[in-house]
Amino acid sequence: MLKKTHRAFGFLASSLTLAACTPLLYEGVCGGDLMTATTQMILADGVAVLVSTWPDRLEIIHRGLSHSIWPVFLLGLALVPLLTHPLWFGVVLGILLGWFFHLFGDAFSTAGIAWFYPFQKYKRYGSGAFVVKGFRGPFLPLYKVGDESFSFMPAVWWVLGILAFLFLWYRLGELIID
Repeated sequence: MLKKTHRAFGFLASSLTLAACTPLLYEGVCGGDLMTATTQMILADGVAVLVSTWPDRLEIIHRGLSHSIWPVFLLGLALVPLLTHPLWFGVVLGILLGWFFHLFGDAFSTAGIAWFYPFQKYKRYGSGAFVVKGFRGPFLPLYKVGDESFSFMPAVWWVLGILAFLFLWYRLGELIID
């Protein structure tokens, strides 16, 4: 995926995840406060959009360690203590969602990603192309990075992300009424 595609996909995936977890977010973390829940929602989505491009920026050799599950796992462990604080919850969630959904989106490319790099490797060809060696799991190759036939997808994902965000806010309103 390209940078603009990762950002749009990160926003959509973050918004859908938050919408699915609305009761937990609202009642558990935010203590039933709509303003806090809205702040968390905006923080998580905003941070997810920013972080969704980090794995590509931090990579010296593309699709190495930053394109494995290890940074998400280690960041999760390091940032767990901040999840109890209402302000930091959205930031931490946004970091983890943004990074994870970057990997998730890249997993469906023709190259795929080595989730457990360096234990799982890539096969490199003389042309410079590379693909994940061995089992790809459920991640079928759906697109080639830079393919212009899918250039409309970021716009679609931004629209769907906004709809998911609005749905989340609607669900928060329903919880307040109940």
